[in-house]
Amino acid sequence: GDPKLEQELEGITRKILLDLTDGPKYSFTIAEKRITPLAEGPIDAPDLTISADTATMLGLLKKEIKPMKAFALQKVKIHGKTKLEDMMRLRKFF
Repeated sequence: GDPKLEQELEGITRKILLDLTDGPKYSFTIAEKRITPLAEGPIDAPDLTISADTATMLGLLKKEIKPMKAFALQKVKIHGKTKLEDMMRLRKFF
């Protein structure tokens, strides 16, 4: 594994829903310093929901769009109890 990533994920447990507003939903879990593979379909009681259209999500994954810019332009919406903390952490993955 990536030591820097493992350090970043230390003590974090989250169920995350990726809601593509013009497509399917995907989910993954962060637990025990690991990120599970992306699964198609929703997840029960997500801790964090990230909503965006497919083009924006692909732009983030390809590093064509910076996460904070997409959020500021409201192309990405994030909902959850620990939204700000998680947003700052997740932007490092894009």
